[in-house]
Amino acid sequence: MLKTLGALTLTGTGYYLNQKYRIAPSFNFDFYNLFYQFVQKVYSTELAYSVTQQLMRMELFYQIDRDQYTKNLCGEISGIFLPNIIGLEEGNDLSGKQLESLFDIGFGFVEIGPLSQNSVFQEQEMQTQQVDENILIGKSILGSFKKRNFEQSYKYPVGVNIQVSQEIKEMTPFLAQKEYEQGCTELIDISDYLVINFTNSQNIKHLLEPIKLKELLDGVKQKRQYEIAVNALIQHENQIIQKEKKQFGVIYADDIYGFSRINSEAFVPKIYIKLDEKEHQLPKLIDIAQNYKKIGIEGLIIRTENISTISKIASLTQGEIPLIVATSVKDGEDVIKKIKKGAWAIQISEDYKNKGPRFVQDLMDDVKQELDKINVKNITQLRGVDIF
Repeated sequence: MLKTLGALTLTGTGYYLNQKYRIAPSFNFDFYNLFYQFVQKVYSTELAYSVTQQLMRMELFYQIDRDQYTKNLCGEISGIFLPNIIGLEEGNDLSGKQLESLFDIGFGFVEIGPLSQNSVFQEQEMQTQQVDENILIGKSILGSFKKRNFEQSYKYPVGVNIQVSQEIKEMTPFLAQKEYEQGCTELIDISDYLVINFTNSQNIKHLLEPIKLKELLDGVKQKRQYEIAVNALIQHENQIIQKEKKQFGVIYADDIYGFSRINSEAFVPKIYIKLDEKEHQLPKLIDIAQNYKKIGIEGLIIRTENISTISKIASLTQGEIPLIVATSVKDGEDVIKKIKKGAWAIQISEDYKNKGPRFVQDLMDDVKQELDKINVKNITQLRGVDIF
């Protein structure tokens, strides 16, 4: 109780100071870092992280100077431009202000979720209207991110992590496959890429067979094509019926949900598969990596601390498969080492929680310094240099 009151007091004080003196968006990061460490030491890491999320929602964060990093740390994965190759792993909610703050402190891409089609969409009937509105608002913010990414060259990619509910995992493989399909179909319009999460999936391992994965992806694409065709028909009818009207409904849908235009990218969603090396042995990871084009995925996200795993997958696929590595990193040298071994981008999670938001900028500074030492202008030039 005292911890909660303390957190609320600190959060309220920060909010008051920001409203009175307009600290944001140049909130002193060094001061904030001391504040984070204080809460972490006196209370706990979880509380410090929770307070951080509240501060982010109140926009009590300073925005980094992206220009000094973008030239060195930018990259592209399957047509998605990354302002830098350091991203935040799953575990984030739909709060738009929090998403904006995560980009402000330096992340190049952010993954929200994991979301379950069953828990997010079906259980809404049992939730309050306010929660329903929050989900709608969250979706609209993601849609606006995607629309901005489509229209501007400076992008802030948001991925959505989809995982089947625990109840479905304990039932039939058919239901698990259908829930993945439904989740992808529901969320493709509001995300830059989708992540089908197979971590903690002991009961549905058989879905990782290349044939089954292709079947799953084909199901998603067929539903996607059907929905786009229906949406196109509705828009066409609206244009005919409401020639002299403002067609508010169509404009609203475009602005709020960021519906994709009818083009090749809208037809084929960018889908990654996420695996954990602790659960799935190296031969399985390699099997999926070597067949990723036949399966129809954009690439792999692998949670691993083993640098030889990165090297083997990159080597056996000739570095062709987009490989995002969810891992811990010590410093910039560690990031560069993993990029050299074949990673296309790095996702962090626990390091960010344990060391605080300042760690992101410190890490980027460190990577930039390491690149300067070896006279390399762009980090993507290092990809696979130890292998090929």
